[in-house]
Amino acid sequence: MRHHLVVLHAHYLELLLDGSKRIECRLSKVMRPPFRAVTAGDLLWLKLPSHPVQAVAMAGECLFRELGTGPDLEALIDEHGALIGAANGFFENAVDWARFCSLIWIETVVAIQPMTVYKSDQRAWVVLDEMPWPGMRVGSGKRHAIVRP
Repeated sequence: MRHHLVVLHAHYLELLLDGSKRIECRLSKVMRPPFRAVTAGDLLWLKLPSHPVQAVAMAGECLFRELGTGPDLEALIDEHGALIGAANGFFENAVDWARFCSLIWIETVVAIQPMTVYKSDQRAWVVLDEMPWPGMRVGSGKRHAIVRP
């Protein structure tokens, strides 16, 4: 089991917590986490930008696709769009730039007592070497730069 620090917008965190969003979808131009970095049973530590971790989720089935053409992404959206719960316009123009798609089914989501994790870079998904703890520092420079206080 691996741990992942996942930054998402408030709207998506709310949908995950109320159970209406069942799949986390990440699109990217380049191959980077979560693409092929998540497996069923991994824990996803969920936080808003510049906020503490507020929930933890368990990853279920994971589907990773290298997108060759627009119809590749459109087929995934048609099949899984309702469970992704994307905001209007989320997929607009994505067929023009997205080359990698990660779909992670969410098995369980639990709100937790807010836990401050200091993240000092722009990554929206960070694979951690260990379970996060209060005051943990995660930064750029190294693949998994983690500094203990």
